[in-house]
Amino acid sequence: MQNIYTSRNKAAAVILSVMMVFTCFVFVPAGNANAASKKAPYKSGQSIKNAVFYIAVDVNNDGKITYSKDKVYYYTLAQLKAYKNTVSYHYGNHGEGETISVKGAKLSSMLKRLSGVKIKSSWIIQYAEEDAFHATTDSYKDTVAGLTDANGNGNGSGAGIAAETIIGYQGKMTYDTPDANNVNDTKYNNFTTYVEPSLLRAYRQTNSANSSVLKNFMGVVISKSGTTLTGKSGYTEQFYSDKNTSEKINEDKEVAGIPAGMKWAARPSKYTMEYAKVSKTKNTKKRNHWNGTSTVVTGSADYAKKTVKFYWTENNFFNTVVNGKTTKYVRSDLSKNSVTIPTQPTASPNKYWGYDKPMYIRYNGKWLKDIVTAGTGESVYIVNKDGTKTDITSTIGNYFVAFSQTQSKRSTNIADYNRKTVNYTYSELIDTSTAKVEASDGDADYTAVSGKTPTVITNVKSITVTKTAD
Repeated sequence: MQNIYTSRNKAAAVILSVMMVFTCFVFVPAGNANAASKKAPYKSGQSIKNAVFYIAVDVNNDGKITYSKDKVYYYTLAQLKAYKNTVSYHYGNHGEGETISVKGAKLSSMLKRLSGVKIKSSWIIQYAEEDAFHATTDSYKDTVAGLTDANGNGNGSGAGIAAETIIGYQGKMTYDTPDANNVNDTKYNNFTTYVEPSLLRAYRQTNSANSSVLKNFMGVVISKSGTTLTGKSGYTEQFYSDKNTSEKINEDKEVAGIPAGMKWAARPSKYTMEYAKVSKTKNTKKRNHWNGTSTVVTGSADYAKKTVKFYWTENNFFNTVVNGKTTKYVRSDLSKNSVTIPTQPTASPNKYWGYDKPMYIRYNGKWLKDIVTAGTGESVYIVNKDGTKTDITSTIGNYFVAFSQTQSKRSTNIADYNRKTVNYTYSELIDTSTAKVEASDGDADYTAVSGKTPTVITNVKSITVTKTAD
């Protein structure tokens, strides 16, 4: 099971004026009121509970943020928005030309306002996504000077242009060739509404989507060698039921975007679980002293050695009524020993499979017949929200109770490792008899769209088993 995310996505950056006669940037003191003011470094004891972004400077280049002259700067979302920067990025994305206009804060402008630190123009910027996936790859690293150098010197991607990185919160996408699958945005949308939702994204000028877009963005780390962020430092978030506090309702999430020794504001509300809400139970021992906004955690050199637990209240997800007795299920009841349909065809076995080629939708959940059965003289009905009933006694084996689906990331990106998960707010009933399984081994399979999906029944009130009427 993947992390709890729904659907729709995007992110942002900034420029810095560099006087080439200097070999370093000297930044003067800074306050937090607005983008024009100076930015002061964090001091022990200050609250960072509302921080959503950070800039960390590893001054002595020892791979940790523990040295007395190392500096960290924390930003709230409001402080990022106060920069009011907008930058457009054009790049290729799996054969499609895209332009996204991003609102946020240019990184060069942010660095210019830092106080209490000297950063050399040759020092290297590591970009910290939550999983730190790209943080150790040279083509994803820029020098400080590379943010603004018109010839592209220091832009790690080798694009030959200034990186012009922006830390963004909204984007407006347009396509070189719009079509039914690629519809131009008419307004700016928060990145929390994207297919891969995140509060912040970073964008760089690189001409390729792979290196231009950095998702689930947390911060930047600056050092002489560009090796402070290892991809293994940080902490691990765990998600538990507040009803059964030993039961996890989602897999662990490794947060590798925090350098060792640095404090961060971990918050459960950062995630959207359609089927659960952050627990309001005031048992602080079980809540890891969570204060309702965030809990401060210090990054470990090994994220597996530092855990933060958050507790969630699951919503009612699925109901059965068997001869008058109602059973209410939460999502974790369905996720235990769950299966995925359709199963992989065994002919090849095929590389891609599912419903609605090339999206290749697959469903996670349980077969209805494994949840309820009809005995002799009993009938099974789907009871809809409006009270109407459908008799499925003879076809119960066709129905699958799903808690989520997985599908291709987009019609032109069908690789299995890029599949995305769509989680449901409430169970969905899939009639598997209404569509055939489609399969292929063709990497260019997206050129033939089928649109064949099974019938999905949403918002079912209950599955009811009753004595058959005489």
